[in-house]
Amino acid sequence: MKLIMITLLTLLTLFADKRVDDLSKKIFLGAIFGSQNSYFISFKEKVTWPKALNAYDFHANLNVARVDKEAVIPSCSEKSYFIKKEKTLAGVDYFAKGFFNTILDDCVNEVLGKYQAKEKVDKAYNVIAFNPQIKPSNFSVKNQGKARILDASEIEPLAKLKAYDLKTEADYDCTTENKYIDSAKIVLEFELNAMQGRLSHYLDAGCSGHLADKYVLDFLKDGRLIKSYKTYHYQGAI
Repeated sequence: MKLIMITLLTLLTLFADKRVDDLSKKIFLGAIFGSQNSYFISFKEKVTWPKALNAYDFHANLNVARVDKEAVIPSCSEKSYFIKKEKTLAGVDYFAKGFFNTILDDCVNEVLGKYQAKEKVDKAYNVIAFNPQIKPSNFSVKNQGKARILDASEIEPLAKLKAYDLKTEADYDCTTENKYIDSAKIVLEFELNAMQGRLSHYLDAGCSGHLADKYVLDFLKDGRLIKSYKTYHYQGAI
């Protein structure tokens, strides 16, 4: 009987993992600019970019726009030097908090999906976007800025990672301090397919001053972590 229960639990875990893996392929992060140009990164290395996305503001339950696919932009290619132009159009308030900020307005170092908003937007928005096949609901920013609490399953791997970094970087003259997932703060939460979704963020410059915005997408069921996905935007050397 015990073996049957363990096998059933394993099957349910595998089913839940596959379910959230499929969902994570359909969720993207990025920005919509006043020009209506919109750029996104994925939580996956191999990306199938949808023909359209529904984008929601990081800071409110606001469906900012539906965006339609235009192109895929390779990492640090000619078309990835769009930051200075878009920031100028967006206004000075974008400088400090823009999703795709880079040091000295350098190229964006990630593969991007470029989209075009169907309607005019009044300013630049940092957004989370979904394939129209999935329908998120009940967005909340009530916990925005609060610490993302580590799941029990994350504590031991994180301790090992910190110990490894401490050992391997002992002989380096570090200019900055590593930051880890335990410094992540919640950005927003939502519901999706009878689960809870949670997006968190932290800044990490590593040991050598290479600054990156790191994002964590969690799927939870009744408050229990099912699985997490990570992506980042590289800002550059500081």
